[in-house]
Amino acid sequence: MSYVDSTQDFFAALSSLPLSAQRLIGGEFAGQVLHLVSDHRLQQVVDIATNASVSGEELQAAYQLAHSVYVETQPESEYSQLDFDRQAAHFVAQACMLCVAPAHTDAKFMHLAQKVAMYCRMAVTCSCMPHDQERELDFSHASAETEKLIEAQHEILERHLGNQA
Repeated sequence: MSYVDSTQDFFAALSSLPLSAQRLIGGEFAGQVLHLVSDHRLQQVVDIATNASVSGEELQAAYQLAHSVYVETQPESEYSQLDFDRQAAHFVAQACMLCVAPAHTDAKFMHLAQKVAMYCRMAVTCSCMPHDQERELDFSHASAETEKLIEAQHEILERHLGNQA
């Protein structure tokens, strides 16, 4: 049974979930793009984000770890200096950081998993960009890879929704 038929359904289903479920799903989303990063510390962050019985102290430690990778991968601001692999790593770190970030649990709608999904998609897009300055940007490969990631994200969400039913 399909729970998600469109992007709008996907985002609505994610935002309807409690924070704990969004952390788990967001962690799985981030796990899908860890191969884009050479820093193994982010695997620890994903392991914590996907642990249903994680403590507040573990979340805080994981957040600090992800934040350090996020700061280290800060991309250059000038286009001529832009390293798309580094930009991809920065988006992966940002997704991981968000999975374990402190959150206000009294908010009416949480968009944690939605934001993680989008950072993962941006990471894939950046990782597919040519890295030499002589070539024009070609988004055709990035589009195909992003579509694969979107399908995987929909499958993750549908699996979680199916487990709740």
